[in-house]
Amino acid sequence: MLSAKSIEIYGIQSPHTGSQENLNAGSHQRDQIIAAILIASLLFNAVLSILNGHLFHLNQVYVIVAEASIIASCLLLIFRSLCKRDFPWLALLFVIVILNLASSAFAGTLNLKSIRDIAVIPIFVMLGYRYSASPIQMMLRIQNIVLFVMLFEGLFPELFSEIFRVQEYYVYTRGFAEEGFWNKDSTLFVSATRPDERFMLSFLDIHRLSSVFLEPVSLGNYACIAGIFVIAFWRDLSLRQRIWFTLSTFCILVGCDGRFALGSIVLILVLRVFIAKLPQRSCFVYLPAVLILAALLTFLFNSDQDQDNVFGRVAKTIHLLSDLELSDFIGATPANEIINHMDSGASYIIVTQTLFGAVVFWSAISLLPRSLSLLGKFVVHAICLYIACNLLVSYSMFSIKTASLLWFLYGVAIRNPPEPSSDRDRTARTLIAI
Repeated sequence: MLSAKSIEIYGIQSPHTGSQENLNAGSHQRDQIIAAILIASLLFNAVLSILNGHLFHLNQVYVIVAEASIIASCLLLIFRSLCKRDFPWLALLFVIVILNLASSAFAGTLNLKSIRDIAVIPIFVMLGYRYSASPIQMMLRIQNIVLFVMLFEGLFPELFSEIFRVQEYYVYTRGFAEEGFWNKDSTLFVSATRPDERFMLSFLDIHRLSSVFLEPVSLGNYACIAGIFVIAFWRDLSLRQRIWFTLSTFCILVGCDGRFALGSIVLILVLRVFIAKLPQRSCFVYLPAVLILAALLTFLFNSDQDQDNVFGRVAKTIHLLSDLELSDFIGATPANEIINHMDSGASYIIVTQTLFGAVVFWSAISLLPRSLSLLGKFVVHAICLYIACNLLVSYSMFSIKTASLLWFLYGVAIRNPPEPSSDRDRTARTLIAI
């Protein structure tokens, strides 16, 4: 019989060793697939726009097929490795589908987009806690791609327009009308230019940049996600990585000229100071508190909902919420009226998911995670705060372009158990035991 030393000398692997190596190889392969899915989620619109502009005209079906392929890849990966912690998120997915089918029966039409909007959340959360590697290197690659394309757009706007032909892409695949693009001298997205000057660094003579997302709102949302990542993983970053992520995120923030993004990152920085003292599930109060505060400020200052700024968007959300009827709360809003709620995430989620579905969505993301590390607790709180604010001004948080990365980071953060106690606490417990 061979001894352990003989096994080492002759290079013979024990069954346990081989199984462990196979397991590690499987995990590495799975991590690579997850990274590819995330990058595809960020880039597929840019790829489709190039195809639309230079090969053949696309329509909305191509976008639906691309998104469905991404989601199907996620589900295939998830169902190949089901575990007990998946059950609450699969239950959320099941509830989403059932509610949308029921509301579709009321409205008389099936809205697949409303299913996808919320289904992305549990799917990418489950993908996130399956990712066994550190997310830092993957986030670094994504940040470099986004920054490079954004700088290219800023330095060579005409060439960027010629390559991606953004306006044409949204006309063919999203049903936009050309007259909806108020700046007739630009072929970029409708919100890439503003009638007034830039909000940040107004001396810069550039439009609002979009990078691979093709429109600046999503780039602003990405800046918020990058900000959450940098603040959460600050201790795990090297000095060089800290400098690079900080400078590049600031450049992206300036590039998209994101007023909402800047305010959100400031709030998240303040949150980081107090996170250790906050109860883990206190993030549930963020959305109702933000809505109540927004309503008070809107009626107190009589904000004009027709103004194209943050205060106008908030006022519009409050007015839309106050105008909701019973049919809207039960998901019976006609499909042609849902478009009226697309500047307000709060009312949009109610008319597409029902009031019950909106409550289930918020309860799931704020209350399901438990026994979190400090990093996980901060990420959950930061994402809930970001969403509560985002729902006041837009429904853009539902776009898979950035939602995939947001909920992936959420999943990565909640996979880790709480940090072990300090050496002093462990020593104290040992002494007591003795």
